[in-house]
Amino acid sequence: MAINLDDIATKVMKLMQGSGHQMKMFDATSGKSVAIPAEARYFYVKEPNMMVNIDDSTQELKFHIGEDVDIDKPGINNMMKQLKSLARTNMLDFDIRSFGKHIEPKNYAYKVEQNKEQTMTDHVNEGMGPLSGSSRTSRQTLENVKLILKHRAPVNEESRGSRSRNISAMFIETAEGERFKYPFIHLNGARAMARHVASGGVPHDIVGEAIVELSSNLAQLKEFTKIVDKQQLVNENNRNVVFNVRRSMNSIKETVQRIQGARGYAKFVENIALKEDKVEAEISEETLDSYVQQFTKTSFEESLKDILPLVHRVNEEEMTDRRDNQTARVREIISARDKKTGEIVNTISFGEPTNPSYDYDKIKTQFAEPRTPVEVAQQKISKIALTFDDLADRVTVDTLLDRTTKKKGHDLAAEISFFLTDIANEIRSNPSGIDKEDMKVAGHLLKMSKASVETEEPKSADTRINEMLEEAFSKFDSDKVLIKEQKQELKEGTSGIMGMKNSQGNYDFIRVNWDAYPEGLGQTLKNSWNNPEEIERAISKGHASTIGNDIDDSVFYADKEGMNNNKPERNETYKDLHSIAMRMGAEYGYIFDNGKWTEVLAGVTEKKK
Repeated sequence: MAINLDDIATKVMKLMQGSGHQMKMFDATSGKSVAIPAEARYFYVKEPNMMVNIDDSTQELKFHIGEDVDIDKPGINNMMKQLKSLARTNMLDFDIRSFGKHIEPKNYAYKVEQNKEQTMTDHVNEGMGPLSGSSRTSRQTLENVKLILKHRAPVNEESRGSRSRNISAMFIETAEGERFKYPFIHLNGARAMARHVASGGVPHDIVGEAIVELSSNLAQLKEFTKIVDKQQLVNENNRNVVFNVRRSMNSIKETVQRIQGARGYAKFVENIALKEDKVEAEISEETLDSYVQQFTKTSFEESLKDILPLVHRVNEEEMTDRRDNQTARVREIISARDKKTGEIVNTISFGEPTNPSYDYDKIKTQFAEPRTPVEVAQQKISKIALTFDDLADRVTVDTLLDRTTKKKGHDLAAEISFFLTDIANEIRSNPSGIDKEDMKVAGHLLKMSKASVETEEPKSADTRINEMLEEAFSKFDSDKVLIKEQKQELKEGTSGIMGMKNSQGNYDFIRVNWDAYPEGLGQTLKNSWNNPEEIERAISKGHASTIGNDIDDSVFYADKEGMNNNKPERNETYKDLHSIAMRMGAEYGYIFDNGKWTEVLAGVTEKKK
């Protein structure tokens, strides 16, 4: 017996009205207020705060009460019992829930949107009529072509969208009565095929096969995500692959949806005509084994093996296209807040590396010693790129969206990981061409990782990070920009000493850790440092990372947090100067005496400039 929801709605209104409640009624399709009870599916009472909903899709009568409503109060308890009795009499399920907040009609807007979408699936695209038919067969017409659906269970006319559910088979029938079975239970795919046939095509031509391939790929990728979600196989090592699979699925859905329209179909055909024929390379055993390892928990799900070649292909394709609107998506992940509570939706953190054997810090120490300013700058760029590679490997996201086992946090972390990896690659290939917005977002993530940045003088975290990025990316001026490692060491590059002869005939000097070769520090001292007072002032600040054209342009360790043990060497003899320089590992030395600089090759020779 069909359930008459209009009649039930009228009874709900009378029951609530009989209890003395003033209510507002809303329909389920548009969310608009209605005056006729039979058209209503939502019945709202402000005081006492409650909402009664007749849910077409789940065949439920729902009774929701706000935070201040006492269910044991006689009037409320009596209404609950009457609604429960009404539901049972009309073969509906009854659901009662108490919410920890004041209920408003707007809280149910999402259900109205769902109903709109479901209704739209029954009335799609230009020229295509609505689904109609008997309890076991539905038909939809597009010009002279019919789409025929066979149902496993009787269609419930009272339930919106029921003709697009419980489908066991799909057929496309031409005007001549020739009928083709669509090979997948994919309604939008079958509608796209109907559009193709109505346009003069046949299911087995190149366009028809392309449509079927879309449905086939979607079915396989759905099966893949179903398995990895159900068995909780998604982790930090494979999340990028799963994320790319989900992106590919969404892309397929959008493509199939567009094909159903006349313009979208014409564009699809044009793209096929322009597409170059290419033979898909078979996946190698090594690559296949790599995927098997990534998706093995205790034992490998063998049913995945046939899908992995497709997973590999879409993963490679999405890697190519992933930069589209990427920065905006990452910015949204960072800034997203719950519209109701204002709570941050996504908590981004940076944990341990997914592969402990791949030590980025160790890699940074294995660079060859740079000998020229260009090599120094390039090495600094490489180290900054490795920093972002490291962040990409360690990023994790905990999200309020993780209500089920799908673990959306993995997808969000993968999106950020892709972004950081792309930033690292751009730093290596074209640091001066990096987009300012990309730099800003990358800098914000760097700050979130708690990595500290060294600059000439104490500044805010945002300022330091932005200066680091801008200097390193756009000017190649690596001398002003250093990433402070977990264990700060003074051995950073081509080092040397800078000093002057004091009034006692001995030497005061400091170590300079970058660019100490004659063409670097030697030339800078000769050109810019000829004032004894300024030289003494610089030495008094202690050991330096770099020496620029003046004190303000130089970087001294004493100015940096936690770097206090950097006092200058005072009143050392000429012999001690050489031995200390050698112990420090200094390769070059420069002493100011009698108004000129003397270059000292540490502990070996001395010559006048």
